[in-house]
Amino acid sequence: DAYTEITKIHLHSGQPFGVVHIFVADEVFKTFPKRALEKKKILRMVMNGDPRFASSLEQTMTVEPADFVLSEHLGYAFGSPVARIMRRAIDPLGRLSYAGVAWYRGDLFVMRTTLPRAIVRENPPSLIAPSSRSLGRPGSR
Repeated sequence: DAYTEITKIHLHSGQPFGVVHIFVADEVFKTFPKRALEKKKILRMVMNGDPRFASSLEQTMTVEPADFVLSEHLGYAFGSPVARIMRRAIDPLGRLSYAGVAWYRGDLFVMRTTLPRAIVRENPPSLIAPSSRSLGRPGSR
């Protein structure tokens, strides 16, 4: 499959806050309104778009030290903590329609999620509780 590659720097109060690297299937990218990348979040466009392009979203968040490249892009000290979020949107046929990795400065990062009760009751505890990377879960090293 062919993908469009997009890299963005997110700002908070005028300073670099996050680096985002995304791949969107060309078939999906072609459905985006003209100039939408300037005003809208890509993942939101994928998930709110045609249901045949995204039936599920997998997200894995880890904390790691900033390397030299991230330090430079974020104006952040080498080795300081960054939140790394990896996301994959899968279509109903199991094909990848969106893949992204984002790194956010640890000193500015907050993630708040509200989950419907049914999701918490019907899914394994790993959905809401941290797990060790050593368990070999997705996103582990």
